[in-house]
Amino acid sequence: MSRLPKIHTDGGKIFQTSWKDYGIRFLFGGIITVAVGILAKAFGPVIAGLFLAFPAILPASLTLLAKQEGNRAAALEAQGAVFGSIGLIRFGLVVWRIAPHYGALVTLIVASVSWLVASVLAWLAYQIYRRKLRPRLTTHFGSPYNRAAVGRGQAVRQRTLDPRS
Repeated sequence: MSRLPKIHTDGGKIFQTSWKDYGIRFLFGGIITVAVGILAKAFGPVIAGLFLAFPAILPASLTLLAKQEGNRAAALEAQGAVFGSIGLIRFGLVVWRIAPHYGALVTLIVASVSWLVASVLAWLAYQIYRRKLRPRLTTHFGSPYNRAAVGRGQAVRQRTLDPRS
């Protein structure tokens, strides 16, 4: 199996973020929280609870990340949010099934481990798809390769307008 990309953090980035950016994130999160509160008043907690899983600061974070580090970094961050959301679905299902039978601590631990496992498995499945299946599919069907070149048995990458790529 090919090597998986390394996951790393950079704690110095915290100090590169301005207070204005933190304020924007706080504002987005507050707006989304108020909107969920309005939904709870209008339709009850069952409907509003569906929206509580929405990552309140994700839109602001992606916007700021795209501005500071480019669209590719924002796209990768959004991808990570998708994998985390898959884990969150698993977390909710585990809590729903075992909370009536076990205590809060056991439920939280089992659900959290389940969230982690589901998210990592989703990420690994995507890595396998990206490295093994997608190149074959895109070569045969032409996207993002040049369709005319594919007809001649060649795979030629299309040029993008983005100067960073």
